[in-house]
Amino acid sequence: MNRLIHGDCLEVLKNIEPESVDLIYLDPPFFSNRNYEIIWGDDQESRSFGDRFAGGIEHYIDWLKERVELMKGVLKKTGSIYLHCDYHANAYIKVKILDPIFGANNFRNEIIWCYSRMASKNQRFFSRSSDTIFWYAKNKDFSIFNVDDVRMPYSEKSKSREGYRKKSLGGGSPKSGICELNSKGKFPENWWSDIYTVFKRKNRLSNSKTRSTFRTHYQSFFQRK
Repeated sequence: MNRLIHGDCLEVLKNIEPESVDLIYLDPPFFSNRNYEIIWGDDQESRSFGDRFAGGIEHYIDWLKERVELMKGVLKKTGSIYLHCDYHANAYIKVKILDPIFGANNFRNEIIWCYSRMASKNQRFFSRSSDTIFWYAKNKDFSIFNVDDVRMPYSEKSKSREGYRKKSLGGGSPKSGICELNSKGKFPENWWSDIYTVFKRKNRLSNSKTRSTFRTHYQSFFQRK
């Protein structure tokens, strides 16, 4: 396709060919009940948007569910969907939207995106320093996962263990009991700490690192030509 389409996805999705999309990543409003304003790009353009739903959580779920239902229709049978959310509504989204639409058996991962933030001086709970990304396959029996495309370098500590005999190496231990490292890198976990958050610097918004790292992770879901 190689097109950037500007518009309400509810209308745009109706004009996309059924079962033509490999991967959908969506970052909808989080139901934070806040208004946001940011400075964007070299021209320092001011952009704002609201994340408020007058009808409460049920209105929000109905709004999002209608769109996700259409997204399932445009996914190929080998396709996957990533839905990015946070603590405001992640439980509702999984139980009321993703499980009913895609089926609980097609749930693949709950990915936790970890990051750091300053705590309030009077804070009375643990810092909410993570987002949730739900990954569902349209059909888990046909879904694509090219794990070698997203393997990561081993830590120096892991490298130092190679060749040693261990009593327990976890679920992936070889029959020999010898610690063996994959030459292509380590298997990635379901928590990601290598994606920088979008941040302001000198009145500009930069997210090049975020885009680059997401692109690397999502390479695992495309059909190789």
